[in-house]
Amino acid sequence: MTAPDPVGSSLPDDPPRGTAAAAGTASGGEGETPSGELSAPLDLWSDHVPPVLAAEPKLPPPPTDGFDRRVYLPDIEGWHARIKQGWDNDYCYAKSPGQDYFHLLLNGEVYIQKEHEKFCLNCAVRLGLVTTDRLYWQNGPRPPRPTPL
Repeated sequence: MTAPDPVGSSLPDDPPRGTAAAAGTASGGEGETPSGELSAPLDLWSDHVPPVLAAEPKLPPPPTDGFDRRVYLPDIEGWHARIKQGWDNDYCYAKSPGQDYFHLLLNGEVYIQKEHEKFCLNCAVRLGLVTTDRLYWQNGPRPPRPTPL
């Protein structure tokens, strides 16, 4: 039994990769297998895995709990969503409950920023800067209607 092919799909009747029947000749054309049969033309890209894809970490499958992980910014004026890049010390502008210090934003963390104020998403949700309510625009406070003349 052979291992599944992680790069491409191969039919069960195809010879395993890396064998003389699959590789053809060194010149890249049609070759002769040890049994004397002609093989298909050599596909130079069949075993090629780009280094970026080969180096990607294996992420766990997404949870199927149905929890919506999207956040919404009801008041978007001046706010920007950012991704922390680098290992310089940037701190969240709010302190977590029970802590007397400002916590670090880590490399790759998503945060929101308005001018020089940076908030991690946990603090932003806790302070009401962002919401997980998808219908915030329906449920939020409505501006007063202008009085008719």
